[in-house]
Order: sequence, then structure tokens, then C-alpha cells
Amino acid sequence: MQNVLSTEHGHASEECTQGTSDNDPISKGVVNLQFATDLFEGFMKHLNPFISQLDPTLHTFQYVRGMSSFLFTAILAAAAKLLHPALRKNLLSHAEERFLESFRSGAKSVETVQAILILTYWKEPRDNRAWLNVGLAIRMAIELGWHHLGSDGMRPPENTTDLEAMRFRNVERTWLVLFVYDRR
Repeated sequence: MQNVLSTEHGHASEECTQGTSDNDPISKGVVNLQFATDLFEGFMKHLNPFISQLDPTLHTFQYVRGMSSFLFTAILAAAAKLLHPALRKNLLSHAEERFLESFRSGAKSVETVQAILILTYWKEPRDNRAWLNVGLAIRMAIELGWHHLGSDGMRPPENTTDLEAMRFRNVERTWLVLFVYDRR
């Protein structure tokens, strides 16, 4: 068991660790790189199709890990529930810590909203905070101005790069997912 849960296996490449935060679950020793990679791939293959939240082209392992330790940990925790239940408790605990820290610091981003939603989809059965958290995510989205999407001020410029266009669609998709989730 020590060998399976060890964080010493598979050292991260330069590309993987570039831009990661001190709160990254791999850097913190919550999970090793090999399991994190497997969990991330499992999430994108088996869980993300049910919610259509993340764009597999944009949301690569390196991109998500570098953008948000909260979203990265939420993805790993959700995948662990299905794929590696022994890792679930520690990953969920770390995701909850990231959630509290982003709430305390007032962090607002598309990744924060996505992480909150992922934690509500694959929550623990006794966790009754789902609608409270969805309400928080909706308020955050409104504070980010997403309710103005489609107006002239909230359109990408004509000379947008592919990456910028994918990021803009990411915001639109997340806003629509929030809308549908709230209406359910």
C-alpha cells in the first residue's frame, strides 16, 4: 500500500510543474504524478462527458494544473470517487481547503466556478451544501459579468487567437452549464 500511495513515483517533468502553485496536490504530496495523470484522464474520458463542462482541447493536464490548483484538485477528487476510492478522502479534503481559501480570498474565475460545480456533482451523500455552493458560483459569475455575454462588450475581438477563442467559449459554456444546473 505504501508503494501505491507514495508520492515519490514518477517525477514531474519541467512542463508539468511550470506555473503550478504551492497548493498543487502533487507538490503537496496528496497524490503522485502517475495517479494524478490517470485520474485526470479518467475524469476527462468517463465523467466530463456527463456534464460537458470542460473542453478536452483546452483543459489538458498541464493547462489545468498550471491554471488552478482548486480546479485540478476538484477534478482529481471527483475521478478518485470512481477510479481510486482510496485516494478520494485526501483529495476531497485538499479540494475543500482550496475551496475555503478561494472563498476567504475572494477569488473569482472561471476555474473557481468550474471547481465548485465539479465538487457539487460528485459530492459526498451527506453533504447538503450543493445548492448553497451553486448559488455562490452563480453570484461569482454575475460579478464576473457573465450575464452580459452576447452583448457588444462581452464578445471576443475579431483578431482572436485560437487559445483566446477557446477561453472565451469556456466562459460561455460554464455560464450555460450554471444556467441549466440552476434550472434543474
